[in-house]
Amino acid sequence: TDIDERKRSEEAIRIRELQYRQVFDASVDGLLVVRPDGTFKDGNPAFCRMHGIEHSELDGLSSEQFVHPDSLGKLKECFAAVDAGSTYHCEAKGLRKNGESFDCEVDITPFSQAGKKNALVTLRDISKRKQAERGQQESEHKYQSLFDNSVAGVAITRVSGQLVEANEALCDILGYSLEELVQLDIGTLYAQPDKRDEYFEILVRDGAANDYQ
Repeated sequence: TDIDERKRSEEAIRIRELQYRQVFDASVDGLLVVRPDGTFKDGNPAFCRMHGIEHSELDGLSSEQFVHPDSLGKLKECFAAVDAGSTYHCEAKGLRKNGESFDCEVDITPFSQAGKKNALVTLRDISKRKQAERGQQESEHKYQSLFDNSVAGVAITRVSGQLVEANEALCDILGYSLEELVQLDIGTLYAQPDKRDEYFEILVRDGAANDYQ
C-alpha cells in the first residue's frame, strides 16, 4: 500500500541519515556545517576538540569568533565563493576557545539541506607541519648566514667537479668572481690535480676529510 511504501521510504531515509551521521562523527578532520550568515549549525567531535568547545555550544556561534584576525580576509573570500556556488581552499589561522591560535588547512563546499543553502567546512590542524617548515627555514637561514660570513673559503661541489656554490671568502682567495667559478671544473684549481682524486677516496672511505692538505 501507499502507507507501507511511505514507511519503507522514511525508514530508508532514516538509515541513510544515520550512516551519514556516523561518518560525520568518525572523521578525524574537523567538520562543520555553516549557515549562509556564517553561524555554526553543526559540527563533529574532531571540530569541537580542535577548538576546545562542547557540541552543545556550537549552534549559533559565529565563524569570526574562531578565525585569527590575520585570516579574516580569507573568511570573507570563502563566503563570497560559497555565495557564488564555488568551493574554496586555503591555509589560515584558527582560534581555539581559549584564544590560542593554530595553523589549519580549510576546504569549504556549498550544499543544500532541506532546500536551504549551507556550507560544509573541513579543517585539518597543520600546526606541526608548519612548525617543522618554520624550523627548516630557520635552519637553512642559519646555515646560509654561516656559509656567507665565514672567513674561511667554503664551497659546495658535485662529485663531477662542478662547483655549485662558493662564499665570498673563497672567491677572494682564488681571485675569481662567483660567476667565473661556477663555470670551472674544480679540478683545474688544484695545483696537483691528482690530489682531488685522493681527497675523494678519503671522503668516500671515511665520510669526511679533515685537515686535508
